[in-house]
Amino acid sequence: MYNGFISRYLEGELTIEKIYFDLAVKLGIPLKKKPVNLSKLIKPIEKMMRGKIIFDPAIEQFYLQQESMGRLEIGLVAEGYRKIGQILYLIANGILKNNTLLFWDEPEVNINPAYCENLAELLVELSKNLQIFIATHDYFMLKHLDLAAKMANTNIKFFSLHKNKETDQFVQVETSNNLDELEHNPILQEFEAVYQKLSKVFYE
Repeated sequence: MYNGFISRYLEGELTIEKIYFDLAVKLGIPLKKKPVNLSKLIKPIEKMMRGKIIFDPAIEQFYLQQESMGRLEIGLVAEGYRKIGQILYLIANGILKNNTLLFWDEPEVNINPAYCENLAELLVELSKNLQIFIATHDYFMLKHLDLAAKMANTNIKFFSLHKNKETDQFVQVETSNNLDELEHNPILQEFEAVYQKLSKVFYE
């Protein structure tokens, strides 16, 4: 999607949200001549992806370079790898740096569940230098974030949006520094409901 995207957008050939154009511009910023000293962040991601993200500016093409598979066009790579690869490249080219904001809606989508813990640890580590806003409906992503923050002795804040009644016009906001202290948490409530059903099926 990146190849030729910026020029077509500027020429008015594409009717797509500007957020994609902004992201493309930031992804197009070349890597710093002096390597960014963020190996603590970059190395775990490269290990997760089993390779590195490289960019060929001559043809405006991104690749995933893996030792086992060689160079793969990014369009042929799994969606989860592409999402993680974007974060990796934005760290490496200096966009995700001190005093910046990262908004990520449902980071767990298309991500192998085995990588949720690594992703949560990455986000907690990133949050030490920038502010991150995440929306999630995934139990494991939520719990891994909570555990990763506690292990790193880092404070993160949880928000729950809810309505007391279906007829309520306005959404209520509950917030806590501790995940378990949220009274309105449909993710944990649904997990508990499934656990109770399993208990009845197998233990009663």
